[in-house]
Amino acid sequence: YKYVMEKQSVSDTLLRLKICIPDLGIPYNQSLKLQVNSSVQVVELIGYVLYVLQQSKNESLDKHHLDPNAWKLYLADDDGEMEDDFGVLDRTRVVQSYGADEFVLVECTDVETKENEKVTPSPLENGSSQNLSDINPQMSANVSGIINYDDATFDAAQQTKSDSVAT
Repeated sequence: YKYVMEKQSVSDTLLRLKICIPDLGIPYNQSLKLQVNSSVQVVELIGYVLYVLQQSKNESLDKHHLDPNAWKLYLADDDGEMEDDFGVLDRTRVVQSYGADEFVLVECTDVETKENEKVTPSPLENGSSQNLSDINPQMSANVSGIINYDDATFDAAQQTKSDSVAT
């Protein structure tokens, strides 16, 4: 899912997002701070968040937790709680279209997971041993960890961390 954090075309921009995941013990005040492509869909953002957590060796993740269809995304209100009035975000809609930068990721019930699989089928389901890079050549397996844009300076195209030291 590394492609989610990179510009795919000249017209793309990079969004700075905060995502809390209460079900995994990541509260609003410790939200993940990620920079992602403005053209990604909600389901891709969910997959990228899970990918980053897996790469950071988050011990609360099991195989079920790594399936993007086992999660749903909400807008966050001013207190970092789910914005229930707006409801679950459409998995196929582009994240930027919501005009928000703070989200809450919540685990789905088994019934919701099965419904999500119908809407956004996973290319890795049904025992497929296909490599992620075969499915999308822009995917890569080397994310060094959670990107915290408060502690880093990013080049808009490369997202590289500067060597400067905070004083």
